[in-house]
Amino acid sequence: MLPATPSSDLPHKRTRCANAIKATVALALAGCAGPEYFRPSESATAVSPQGFAAAQYAVLIGGNALGDAKVWSSGAYREKSADGGRTVVRVGFSLENNGHEPMWLDIRGIELDSATADGRVLAPVRPIRVSGSPDVAPGGDGEVHATFELPPDVKPGKIDSFRVRWTVRAPDGEYAQRTPFLEQKPLPSCEPAPFWYSPFYDPFLYPAPFDNRLVVTHPRIYVDPRAR
Repeated sequence: MLPATPSSDLPHKRTRCANAIKATVALALAGCAGPEYFRPSESATAVSPQGFAAAQYAVLIGGNALGDAKVWSSGAYREKSADGGRTVVRVGFSLENNGHEPMWLDIRGIELDSATADGRVLAPVRPIRVSGSPDVAPGGDGEVHATFELPPDVKPGKIDSFRVRWTVRAPDGEYAQRTPFLEQKPLPSCEPAPFWYSPFYDPFLYPAPFDNRLVVTHPRIYVDPRAR
């Protein structure tokens, strides 16, 4: 049996409980303002090693199928910088070499073009960073990640679409391609679920569904039954 609680303490307990719930809901909703995700609008028949939808292409050079290429985006987000922050878009590439000659992703030819934000078309941009292994030996594979910086006034949530220009080269020629991306609408994961109260059950917000590796986690709130 619970000990008696002075009636003068009850209003303060209720206030603390309500404030805790409000703070948790605000924190959970703030967490929903994360990256914006994009999906290839063509040939999206594969998945990247990180779990993102990827466009897949057969690399044809000189009439021969030398291997496969996959292209995906891990999203647009705000990145800290010396001047406070900037919007960047990350795009990944993977190459699988099934031929007898080396192939490589031409990192100098990677370009993000035809990007639209709030209905306006942005100028083409080259990557500010490229990491990974662009050179792929016969029988091997490689992965490259390119980061593009957009104009200062463009927020991640304002980007509607973009296209990535890329080229794979080999001793006998090249394979050039452009992969278009469209904004991937998230699942309705920012609406708090209803919760119940019981002396034997703690109120909480149910974990939200996830979409394209975006998971929103809500902490539990424990309420002293004496605060009722």
